[in-house]
Amino acid sequence: MTGPGVAAVLERSDERDRYTQRIIDAWRDGYAAAEAAHADDYEAGFADGAMALKAAQHDACRLAELEARRWSLRGEPRTRQSFAQPHPADYQGGPLPLERPGEVWLGGPAVHHHRPCTQVCRSYRPGWYPAAVAAAILERLPGDHVEEISRLAAMAAGGGEAA
Repeated sequence: MTGPGVAAVLERSDERDRYTQRIIDAWRDGYAAAEAAHADDYEAGFADGAMALKAAQHDACRLAELEARRWSLRGEPRTRQSFAQPHPADYQGGPLPLERPGEVWLGGPAVHHHRPCTQVCRSYRPGWYPAAVAAAILERLPGDHVEEISRLAAMAAGGGEAA
């Protein structure tokens, strides 16, 4: 190959070199523009990651406190074996001691023996009541409470203790 053929091949090669150089320059310009536009993204991403890590650490501390409270009862630490056991100060059953003279404990199966419970049943909370108030509550409840009402009325009139 000599003469005009070589010149045509060289010119074609130069054209391809310029085309390749334009592609490389365009890629370099685009890379530089993207780098300039997103220069703060790494720092922002790092800060976001650090904040997410701190939030997760705070959540872990909060959940650890919650778990510690869950495994304690009245400040007493509980173990897996004692978790379902009642606290020693809990009511263990049997007759309730008379803690309040002139008042009676009202609640539980003695009052809620009927099914389904009525709105009147739900209108009071189980607890200690003066004898007259307890008698009034029992009068409104369904069921036969005549003996208990008369005992409470006598107790309220005489100021005595419940038997």
